[in-house]
Amino acid sequence: MFEKPKATGAKPQTARKSKDTGTAVTGTEIAPVVVAEPSLLAAGLTIVGDVQTDRDVHIEGTVEGSVKGRKVTIGEDAIIRGEVSGEDVIVNGTVEGRVRGVKVALSAKAAVSGEVIHKALTVEEGARFEGTVLRRDEPLKADPIPEPQVEDAPHEHHEHHHHG
Repeated sequence: MFEKPKATGAKPQTARKSKDTGTAVTGTEIAPVVVAEPSLLAAGLTIVGDVQTDRDVHIEGTVEGSVKGRKVTIGEDAIIRGEVSGEDVIVNGTVEGRVRGVKVALSAKAAVSGEVIHKALTVEEGARFEGTVLRRDEPLKADPIPEPQVEDAPHEHHEHHHHG
């Protein structure tokens, strides 16, 4: 019998209080962010563009672009075509591009083709890696020599069509 008077006698102040805490969550926040859980890009998901977070991210899908986070985990079935960077980068899948991290770990299932810029590198037996390895004290800031731009190549092909 005690529960009914409590339920019906709700004070207007409690309603106001819950309304005030609700203003902290605005309409611009699409998804609730739980700090402990990494953002997960599920298998079967393809993203064309860059993925960027200041938190942890775990990718099982495909990203045609760069991935940047605090701790970045590339899952076994994941394919990244672009740069992967973070303080802690764990590669269990495929990366076609640059991997840049303070701590970089290539697991036995990893397949990396490109450049690895790191402060500390772990490569498990069985990992496939083709490319260059550069050790830097600040790998996230270090900018390696840019690859030569191939902007003039299309012009050369058009000029060869002048066969009279």
